[in-house]
Amino acid sequence: MSEAALFKSQLGACWHDVHPDIQARFDADPAPGQPIFYDGVMTRIDCTRFGALLAWVSGWFTTGALCPWRGTDIPALIEVYKKPGSDAIYKKRRYDFPNGRTYLFESAMCCAADQTLLEFVGGGFGMTIKVAERDGALFFTDGGYFWGNQRWRLRLPALLCPGQVALTHANLDRGRLTISSRITHPLFGMLYVQDGTFARRR
Repeated sequence: MSEAALFKSQLGACWHDVHPDIQARFDADPAPGQPIFYDGVMTRIDCTRFGALLAWVSGWFTTGALCPWRGTDIPALIEVYKKPGSDAIYKKRRYDFPNGRTYLFESAMCCAADQTLLEFVGGGFGMTIKVAERDGALFFTDGGYFWGNQRWRLRLPALLCPGQVALTHANLDRGRLTISSRITHPLFGMLYVQDGTFARRR
């Protein structure tokens, strides 16, 4: 199942309002052993001190879901791939900071039996994903964090989680896209800001 198929299950007829370049991008379904790469630059990576602390703590039991560092114009790479026998879409993200540090984050996206869209970030932790269309772009928010798997999920209290996710995938042209994300905690405000521009590697 492609990412487009996952998103169509959430958007229904609104999928047709998504920019055609974005539709084509997510319709590209990587076969096992044949990943799709996106090269790019993170024009802005920022987090608060509390956000950095939370990122370090979460790094012990997730696949690096939160970045504890700051920077501008950071070289980045996204790898989209599949594993044999699995319908999940896997993504690896890599940011190479100028001081020699490398940030790595891997996640898996799939659809539960009740058609809920899930993204797992390691250790059984993850979030439900809500997808919407805004001015031809895809807009993602979380529907809550959980610990569990595709069959059962224990919802986690909002105050103990990083915060509300808001991520936009917008089109620049046929080959380029922008990704912008914000994570806002209900008590501590906006903890993380990331903006980047990417192009599919040919």
